[in-house]
Amino acid sequence: MDRPSEKKSEKNMDDETFKKYIDQFAYSINQGRVGLVNIESDTQSTPLACYENVKNKVIRSGGMPVYGWTFLSKRSDKGDYLIAQHHAIWGSPERVPLDITPYLDGHVPLTVNDSVLFLMDLESKPVVINGSFFPTPSKFYPLKKSPELELYLSELESKEISECSELYRKAEIA
Repeated sequence: MDRPSEKKSEKNMDDETFKKYIDQFAYSINQGRVGLVNIESDTQSTPLACYENVKNKVIRSGGMPVYGWTFLSKRSDKGDYLIAQHHAIWGSPERVPLDITPYLDGHVPLTVNDSVLFLMDLESKPVVINGSFFPTPSKFYPLKKSPELELYLSELESKEISECSELYRKAEIA
């Protein structure tokens, strides 16, 4: 499993243990199973705009948006943790899921053999206000039991929810 935020030599757990943590995290989100989605950036797509990219691809080529979560591995002085970021992929008319949004260096989610780990979530839709898409708050998961790490992640989650709520509020009054 490729973890962009860490070099292979810096891993502090084996891939099988790491996979178990991802599976536990995914299960805590929606009792689903993580799958692999091929990355095939669309030439008309832009980074950090997955919802818009997929919407435009559906208009141009058919298919449907598929919503869910990608995963990032992060390290802090409190401990290692995972982040689930809400994401949209394109379900082609042939029902082949493709991740068409290009990634910026340093912001690539976890992958296996150049395919992104993806948790489909039929219940979680993007936030749309006045026809514009807004980020859905990320989810956080500790890779060790530690009161300090859990407090740190709780603070990150609160901050993320607060920042998203402020964006929503500003969009509603605009």
